[in-house]
Amino acid sequence: AGGQWRSHAKADEKEVQDWDIETYRTWFGDVKGGNGPERGLGIVPSTLFWSNLEPETIRDLWWRDLVNDFIEIPASELPEQAKAGVSFSTICINVPKHLQYLKTTFQAEGGRLVKTKISTVDESKNLLKIIDEIFRKEELGPIDVFVNATGLGARDLVGDMDVFPVQGQTILVKGEAKCAKTLDENRYVIPRPGSGTTILGGTRDRLDGPASSWSTEVGDATTKAILAGCKDLASELLNGHGEFEVLSVQCGLRPARKGGPRVELEQVGEEFDVVHAYGHAGAG
Repeated sequence: AGGQWRSHAKADEKEVQDWDIETYRTWFGDVKGGNGPERGLGIVPSTLFWSNLEPETIRDLWWRDLVNDFIEIPASELPEQAKAGVSFSTICINVPKHLQYLKTTFQAEGGRLVKTKISTVDESKNLLKIIDEIFRKEELGPIDVFVNATGLGARDLVGDMDVFPVQGQTILVKGEAKCAKTLDENRYVIPRPGSGTTILGGTRDRLDGPASSWSTEVGDATTKAILAGCKDLASELLNGHGEFEVLSVQCGLRPARKGGPRVELEQVGEEFDVVHAYGHAGAG
């Protein structure tokens, strides 16, 4: 996966905006405090281009006063296919390293990982009882609060049929791009700080069919289109033959939800409190 701070919150989504504000400030503080390398974080210049956004709309970006070094790109400096553009300082994430940091930190604080299989046939209350019993056997119980961060699994676990997948294909290439660049939604270059690699993307295809039809198969035509579309965005990564050195190609499913993420507390029966946290799609 590619990871960078870029808000997807709309102007009227105050709660989501608050999450993005806190994330930006926290990550920036981590890097400024010297913790960026161990956490897979880096401050990187970011440029966003739009081919279908009028320049005056940029003035309505809710986050323009939040980020550091925000600049509206003059029309004379825009690429041919762009109608508008901005640049600012963002945080890019070396996703594998950051996930490992989170896991290590969790375990260092006394956290334990338990892998097991459970059936979603049971209703929520019975299912929570089963999980509670498993943790008690592992001498980790009783459980104070459950966190339901099951992504697409929330369809089966809690019957939330508003959850749906957004298919995304990306390419990992050799070399670390100088900055993050995005053209509209489906062409982007995101360096992985400290890794010597960069993620190129991508696709954003909503899948509405049954789960059996959800595909993570890589498309060769899509790969060619991504590589061709990113050449102007990261020309510094091209080899002597004018091509990227591809390390891997991958396709995954982002767990999206109609109406946006579900983040709320629910009391199940009289025994269990559950915090739902799923449906964030590409916002992580």
